[in-house]
Amino acid sequence: MPQSLSSLERGNPPPRRKACSACIKAKRRCDLGQPGCTRCSLRKIPCRYSRPERSDDSRTGPIDNMSDILKTTDILEVSPQPEVPSTIDAIPTITDTSTSGAFALTLTDFSNDDVFNLGFMSPEPPNSLDTIPPLKTPSASDPSNDTVATGITLPLVPPRTRDLEARSIAVQTRLRYAIDQLNAAPRRMALENGTPWSHPLLYRHSMPRSLEDAQACCALYMAKNEINATVILRSILSRATELASQPMPSGPPELLARTNALLLYSIMMLFDGDIYARTLAEHNLLALRDSAVEILKHINFPNPDTPPQVLSLYPLSMAREFWAEWIFQESARRTSLMTFFFLQTYRLLQGEVAGQCGGNLYLCHSLTISAHLWEAKDAVDFAEAWQGRKYILATPSNLWSVVDDAMAEDVDALGKILLTAMMGIDEFKGWMISRDGRL
Repeated sequence: MPQSLSSLERGNPPPRRKACSACIKAKRRCDLGQPGCTRCSLRKIPCRYSRPERSDDSRTGPIDNMSDILKTTDILEVSPQPEVPSTIDAIPTITDTSTSGAFALTLTDFSNDDVFNLGFMSPEPPNSLDTIPPLKTPSASDPSNDTVATGITLPLVPPRTRDLEARSIAVQTRLRYAIDQLNAAPRRMALENGTPWSHPLLYRHSMPRSLEDAQACCALYMAKNEINATVILRSILSRATELASQPMPSGPPELLARTNALLLYSIMMLFDGDIYARTLAEHNLLALRDSAVEILKHINFPNPDTPPQVLSLYPLSMAREFWAEWIFQESARRTSLMTFFFLQTYRLLQGEVAGQCGGNLYLCHSLTISAHLWEAKDAVDFAEAWQGRKYILATPSNLWSVVDDAMAEDVDALGKILLTAMMGIDEFKGWMISRDGRL
């Protein structure tokens, strides 16, 4: 049986020091609790202690116990608890602020057909790394910050029906195929040593340790079930967090491997459905983004107006060297582009619908869309496709030319991801069928 307030007070007889002001006024015993006595704390009223009168306020010795410390304090006060609003109307409203993050996707009026823009048509695209807007990180010292320290900011805004509707339409009509391909990337990496953005032959001679670990985790992820899910996710989270905390490598192959590894980890952790994995993955998004930006410093973007290099089938040495360099450069171009695409897509899925694109996709000035070049098995196949098969050097401003000039067999896996997002899934399926192909 719980004790009454009187019994609590009787069980704590006061020392010779003076009781608090409230207990003196009520003529009740005070247990002299700090920072407030029991009676004041239970009643949620201020508890004040007056300094005992002393004939000599000077001190000659050190403060050696808590009683001495308390005697040096004029007033100790416990502030009353704030009142809880009695009605919903009394709760302050949350200001509805729209934000445009660094990776925000653009959604326009869904009453017309031109409803989705990945940033390829940005009126003022950035042309250097210096123009990239920073990705905000929550600060624990900022009292106005209501976000969890996950590495990205999530503005606290009330849901709006139109935003939810727009997001659902965008996912179903334009991003469903891309999301499915992202989800399939870990399996492809485990089985084929590559993804639509990382060439299967990129590390055919040796693979950096960071990507080796990621590939092993991809294989583990394929074997995940209800029994082993906890152990496998723990292994993936451990390796992802360790890689994200390591310094940025200086060598281009290691840097590209790090970016691909972080992207694979992020796909598995964010799309798995485990809330703990998602939280840690969000914390690592800054490392993923920084890695993708860093790799841009090592990329050469071909000029569409420059005639392509002539490759001979014999002797093959020049074609072999060109092919090896092309594999790295094209993988780097695609990896940076898909990293920004992935980050924008994830932010859209979170509900961060913004009015303008941050422009990061525009930093990827060009890439090659050609199934014949990307799927070449050796230097001979590559040189033959380079000289005799059609390919598109796509840029942010001419991506639509792929729709006009290419055939279905010309478009590789990455091209399908970009074109479905740009055109809409149904529209692109119709385009493929009209060009003797299938999505």
